[in-house]
Amino acid sequence: VGKPITFNASGSYDVDGKVVSFKWSFGDGSSAVGKVVEHVYNAPGNYSVTLAVLDNMGAESVDITTAIVKYRTRLTINPPSFEVTSGRSVTLKAVLSPTSAPSDLISWSLEGPGSLLPVNETTVIYTAPEVSKETSVTITATFPETAEYEACTATCTGTVRPPLLTREQIESLPLLPLFALVIVGFIRKNELIRYVTLLGSLAYIGFIKARLICIVDVLNLLSLNSSHFTGSPFLLLLMAFTVAVAVLWGRVYCGWICPFGAVQEFLERVWPLKVRVPPKLHWIAVKVKYAILLTIVVLFFSLNDLTVAAYVEPFSTLFLLKGSTIMWVILCSILIVSLFVHRFYCRYVCPVGAFLSLLSYLRIFRVKRWSECSSCRICERTCKVQAIKGEKVSVRECISCGTCEKNYLNKDLCPHYRTGEVGRDGP
Repeated sequence: VGKPITFNASGSYDVDGKVVSFKWSFGDGSSAVGKVVEHVYNAPGNYSVTLAVLDNMGAESVDITTAIVKYRTRLTINPPSFEVTSGRSVTLKAVLSPTSAPSDLISWSLEGPGSLLPVNETTVIYTAPEVSKETSVTITATFPETAEYEACTATCTGTVRPPLLTREQIESLPLLPLFALVIVGFIRKNELIRYVTLLGSLAYIGFIKARLICIVDVLNLLSLNSSHFTGSPFLLLLMAFTVAVAVLWGRVYCGWICPFGAVQEFLERVWPLKVRVPPKLHWIAVKVKYAILLTIVVLFFSLNDLTVAAYVEPFSTLFLLKGSTIMWVILCSILIVSLFVHRFYCRYVCPVGAFLSLLSYLRIFRVKRWSECSSCRICERTCKVQAIKGEKVSVRECISCGTCEKNYLNKDLCPHYRTGEVGRDGP
């Protein structure tokens, strides 16, 4: 509508003479004369256009065609392009002209990741997905052809950028103050801070994230499978800290962080009745966890079998509150025994604890001891995991809780300060 249409009769001819007249009738009451003419329609519709030609002999020929006239439409999207960060949204609005066109016929399509949420016939909200690298999307608005209006389309290009920190990286941030508190508490040998870190770990690493270090993580570490850790910033940070402090101070993870260890310790607050395992039985029983670790490692590297591992770590059953009947039986059995034996699982079953025990042989800063500790035995009697035998502290069985070192720093409790002897690093 409103646009000149050119009608051309140059193809008309006469075999035995020549065409001398061209008369046009445009179907809207208008007419024109000429071989090539233009006409403007002022309203949409289907018009019958008639061409009558006359030759020099007075013969006439007529041809009819149809002119389909529609309103020209134009569609634009605002904004025409955009940049958005993962997880965020942008509102897109389609503008259709002329305004008389039925905008409710507009449809939207998306090429690329993300989602479109219609707000009304002309507005949608695009929500960007989580991406690890910059990603392009194309959003198209389409108006279909109708009896009175032409079809038209408009496109909008967008760029989805990864966030400065991914969701899992953000979820890893609470580990940093937890680790800082662990270091401060360990250096100061503060029992209150240790219970605070155990409680925080139980809540966040245990019940919120349900992502403890497990034997599968150890196996991936031993097989140098870096992708297992780089794909999870939370696990990477937790494992890196665990290994680092194990080399520095031993099994700090066991004594200060492990949520399952925390459960056993807090059970002691509820049920303080504990049985001290006879020393001979204890030193035999501690070897069980190394046998379990060896069995899992051999089965994994020889047969890629993790069957044993599935039954010695009831973490998910506890923290996700779901599991098979046998796993609930195993979990409840461990917790019941832990009511009477301090950290039963940590000392005698845990394969991760066994791995960290072996890693603790690399411990740089060992527990300082006096040469006469074998005659005092205060620390030996107060060590709940029974890692001390006389003046020797087992680097394998010590969970770095700091109780003996706190005794060592207590000049009123430790009788060896009376001798004036200088302390030395323990074995």
